Amino acid sequence: MTIFRRIPSVLVLSLVSLGVTAQPSPADDPPVQPNIPKSKLPSDMKSTEALVRGNTGFALDLYRRLKGEGNLFFSPLGVSEALAICFEGARGATASRMVEVLGFPEDGSRLGERFQRLRQAGVNLNTDAVTFKSANGLWSQVPLKSAFESDVRDGFDAEVFEVDFGSADAREAVRQWVRTQTDGAAELPAESLSDPLLRLLVINTLLFKASWAKQFDSDFTSDKPFELMDGTSTDVPTMRQEGVFRHGAWDDLEILEMPYAGGGASAFILLPATSDSTSKTDDSAEEVSALENLEATLTVEELDDRLRALSPKKLSVFLPRFSITSNLSLSGALQSLGMSLPFQLDADFSGITSADQLNIGEVLQDARIDFDEGGTEAAVVTVVTMRTRGIAQEPASPPVVFKADRPFMFLVRENTLGSILFMGRVTRPIED
Repeated sequence: MTIFRRIPSVLVLSLVSLGVTAQPSPADDPPVQPNIPKSKLPSDMKSTEALVRGNTGFALDLYRRLKGEGNLFFSPLGVSEALAICFEGARGATASRMVEVLGFPEDGSRLGERFQRLRQAGVNLNTDAVTFKSANGLWSQVPLKSAFESDVRDGFDAEVFEVDFGSADAREAVRQWVRTQTDGAAELPAESLSDPLLRLLVINTLLFKASWAKQFDSDFTSDKPFELMDGTSTDVPTMRQEGVFRHGAWDDLEILEMPYAGGGASAFILLPATSDSTSKTDDSAEEVSALENLEATLTVEELDDRLRALSPKKLSVFLPRFSITSNLSLSGALQSLGMSLPFQLDADFSGITSADQLNIGEVLQDARIDFDEGGTEAAVVTVVTMRTRGIAQEPASPPVVFKADRPFMFLVRENTLGSILFMGRVTRPIED
């Protein structure tokens, strides 16, 4: 029996598109295998793998820029898709910077078509027990070029609206659109409509609700110690169940997979395997925790390889119940990654309109996740504001015990293609 007590851990929530409709298995039955061999994917899905791989690299890079001392939750897919709509109108060096940072295909071709496949993979998850909704909207106060408007309508399934941002009714209509697309689970970020130079607004919404294949019994939930980043601990509601789950163990890390109902989605929990230790990163003499070391070194290749290596094992699972709400401005993080030109006055988005010279003003995201005995719910709204010229912007044996009782990182991943939908960290399951 292995017990994990003191070191930071990583939680990965992974969405898997399978087209499977099996009923939840008994706890001792082998779990559903969520990974479809790439050779079995349709040829048009295979062509999207380069985008997925680029998005995953972007997700890890953005996570490292956003993480601070406390909890974090965000959707890299929401950011990527909203900016992809803007990219359709980018030209020259502006487009090149976006390709480099966001991990888009180098030629930028058929981008809407590839994102359409990612959205369809999410839609394929929908059953009575799983809901996935994604929507794109664009509001413009300037006349759009016909080619750009066709690209965003056809490639991104975006609704396009003419608007006067000075109208209170128009601003309320935008807010109501967000509420409708997220079933009332999210609101438009407050800063989205505050810029007097606002000319164009791009919004992406994501909604995910899924029940566990085998739900936790709330009668077994009890307060257990959770170690904080500073080494102290606090008692938090901790869920418990036993069953057969896919699992992997290495010298430095253990990974647990828990399927959602129907086998179309899974939660992956990554738990560093050493205890009472810190280490030094390659570029710093400072000692860091096991969680921080994992956050700094995790690569796309390592994540893919380890998830493929999981196998069934009887486990006793302990997971904290948590909720996280994030209200993020992503502009500084994106510029620090090398995407400063699209925010500057000399940005070239001439493919959008001939009536004005636009640059990105803000990239905002409001996000919430609830993780409990019944399953997982997440709602995210991503906003890109585009403005006219103005002030420059700032940059069968006894079960193994798997206990997530310390800080961890998590992400939500569509696993047929491997696209990361959401990402974050938990350092305190009960927020003050």
